[in-house]
Amino acid sequence: MLRNAAVSEISVANMTYQEFLGTAQPAGFVAAVAKLGAIRRGITWIGIRVGFVLFRFRLSANQVSLAGWLCGICGLILVCLAGQLPRWSGGIAVACCYAGAFADFCDGSVARASRRADKLGGIFDGITTDFMRAGLLVVMGVVAGSPAFVVIGLVSGYIIVPIRNQFIWSGLLSSGSRQGNRWTTSMFHWAFSVHVMIGVIPLIFAVAAFFGEFPIVARVLLALYLLLSLAWFWLASSSVRRQTAETLASGEEGAH
Repeated sequence: MLRNAAVSEISVANMTYQEFLGTAQPAGFVAAVAKLGAIRRGITWIGIRVGFVLFRFRLSANQVSLAGWLCGICGLILVCLAGQLPRWSGGIAVACCYAGAFADFCDGSVARASRRADKLGGIFDGITTDFMRAGLLVVMGVVAGSPAFVVIGLVSGYIIVPIRNQFIWSGLLSSGSRQGNRWTTSMFHWAFSVHVMIGVIPLIFAVAAFFGEFPIVARVLLALYLLLSLAWFWLASSSVRRQTAETLASGEEGAH
């Protein structure tokens, strides 16, 4: 048994690039990626290739996830200290935020190739992007220079990340909900997506920091996301109530 495990460990460590791709991209994964948008397909493609490099450096999927989380924390700290650092530090903050989010596209391929999946990895998976989305709003509240905006960041971040995820994971409301106005739900899904919140917001913030206008930009973005988060919560709650009423009505008709 031990000898077989040792042989398996050696074969995994000596995996070629093509073997890695074959293991990291099972048929179901390829089919799922094909349904994604062009930007996310491209990032996933790059993430798998970077994952191979990390895999050859003998990094585990959990280590990749942890490194991404630490990069995200560094990015948030740099954003928080934007007024006390050189203007060019905004570029480093953006790079850290991007690195933290990008790690989420690398750890899965490393886990599949190394054939090591555990509960800790399941907890780590996606934690950086959720942490970053909520964290950026809270940090912007700090930069805005008012306790009221810190509270706005906390409220908006809590609605956008945990509550929204629970609605989607429970099946009560899909990310591209069929309920209500399709354009409105698509707009909310786009505004709260990883691409916008981690890809665009840090970039806007870095430009604003360079010109010394980051407190004003932070307040505008926080006010916008507070309105968006409250509107999304109202729309989601209305959709769920409508679905519940329809289910109860259909149940009563079936009973009769």
